[in-house]
Amino acid sequence: MSAVFGIALVLEKVSWAYDAIRVAGALYLIFVGARALFRLSPQVAPSVPRPKYGHKDGIIRAFRTGLLVCLSNPKTATFFTSLFVVMLPAEAPLWINLATVAALVAIVAGWYVVVAFIVSMPPVARVYRRAQGWVDRLAGGLFVFFGGKLLLSR
Repeated sequence: MSAVFGIALVLEKVSWAYDAIRVAGALYLIFVGARALFRLSPQVAPSVPRPKYGHKDGIIRAFRTGLLVCLSNPKTATFFTSLFVVMLPAEAPLWINLATVAALVAIVAGWYVVVAFIVSMPPVARVYRRAQGWVDRLAGGLFVFFGGKLLLSR
């Protein structure tokens, strides 16, 4: 979405700003990966009563949390900025830009709804809880690897 509003053009023209964001994103990936790698035991969520599926406050709270996590994710910003720069012509009318953002929001929201539904199924949740330590270490290693690769790239 940032490309639609001109941030991608600024990053393209001011190379030090792009480098600063790239390095910050790489260090963040390495930090998150190292935390997952060196956690000695799987993190167990405290036993908190889950809101009922029809409970309005629970749904709003879950949506707000998911939205904040997605919007604060540096990988998301980097991916969509580069996607818009490549795919949308600079002279595209405003309605194309707005339609692209709306389609993107719908696709991403749909994806997260499907993932949340599948992962919340009791058999899938049980399998994940048993494999959580290995999954965390694998994800942590991949985060460190890709963070290092991003940090060393030009």
